[in-house]
Amino acid sequence: MTHDFLQYFIDSLRDYKIILNFISPAISATSLYLTRRFWLSANRPIVSASIVSIDKPLETILYNLAVYNTGNRPATSIKIHASKENIDKIIDLNDSENSKALIEDIYKCFDSETVIPLLINGKEAFNSFGLTSPGSGDNVLKYNANLPIVITYSDLEHRKYKSQQVLVVRSSQGFAGGRWTK
Repeated sequence: MTHDFLQYFIDSLRDYKIILNFISPAISATSLYLTRRFWLSANRPIVSASIVSIDKPLETILYNLAVYNTGNRPATSIKIHASKENIDKIIDLNDSENSKALIEDIYKCFDSETVIPLLINGKEAFNSFGLTSPGSGDNVLKYNANLPIVITYSDLEHRKYKSQQVLVVRSSQGFAGGRWTK
């Protein structure tokens, strides 16, 4: 009886060894796949945009559209997309010649032909993006207006990325639109 139990135990161990021989490579392959996937998600470009103000107290606020690469790899073929309807919502239409040129510059930022070919990690690119003024007839943008955008870009190995965010027309000197100064 002891001999039968011992033989059964040895046969069971052989079965477990066979099962482990199949499971071990599967676990290793899964581990390799997940490690590569996590490495790729951690080591990539991360592109975002914001409206940055150049403001002086009680005067006109000039804006730039800034595009940043805060990831740890260069980004290529960066395009910013926004619908014409949404762009129209942030623009304060007036008939001055100067305003028309500034409005054209805003639309060019979202044109399908406008591409930032390469943005090194840790760097940014800027473009003029209108103004707001105490005299409402000089405004090009509506203060506090929101613009939903989509940014598409690639890395050097041509992997594609897409991010969505909302731009806000507001003084960047304070996150809620104001701050104390010296």
